[in-house]
Amino acid sequence: MRFRQSVITLLVFLSFIFVVYGGNSTTTPEVSITDASTNDTQIEPLVYYDETLPNIAENINYLTLDSNKITDIENGTFDKFNKLEHLSLGNNETKNLTDGVLTEKLGSTLKNLNLGGNSLNILQTDFKYMTNLKSLYLDKSYNVEKVFASNSTWKFPKSLSNLETLSLSGCNIASIPDNIFENLILDWTDK
Repeated sequence: MRFRQSVITLLVFLSFIFVVYGGNSTTTPEVSITDASTNDTQIEPLVYYDETLPNIAENINYLTLDSNKITDIENGTFDKFNKLEHLSLGNNETKNLTDGVLTEKLGSTLKNLNLGGNSLNILQTDFKYMTNLKSLYLDKSYNVEKVFASNSTWKFPKSLSNLETLSLSGCNIASIPDNIFENLILDWTDK
């Protein structure tokens, strides 16, 4: 029970802002959670399926969880976010994202994904359901450089063919293997 309370405390403590869009209205109601006392509670860097804002998840359009030392995300965590179009997980300590996290349900609405500043292994990241993604940010991702340098056969997957923006700023890429972007039709690439 203390562990679950720690996770809830983490979610309240995190410096992130949720913007909730009410249909197509021109006014944008905001829900901001920016500060709370942890009362010396041990905080675990995990995000859980049934505990990530379960009461308002279905109305969230933007979700920003940047700079929070998140290491693991439980499968299906974002599936209750029925309107989620923008997800930012930048500058955490996330290493792997499977199709259990980047699910078909999430992929049906998600248009922008920020994974920059993580130690993410893009060889093991499963983008197969991210077919509606328009923007993917991998800026300052520490392992991208290694993939580009050592794996000349890897390509960005066909599921990302709708990307319009792919940002690779600060990845220390020295060379770009042939055909790595073969499956993408990009309007803009930042190297």
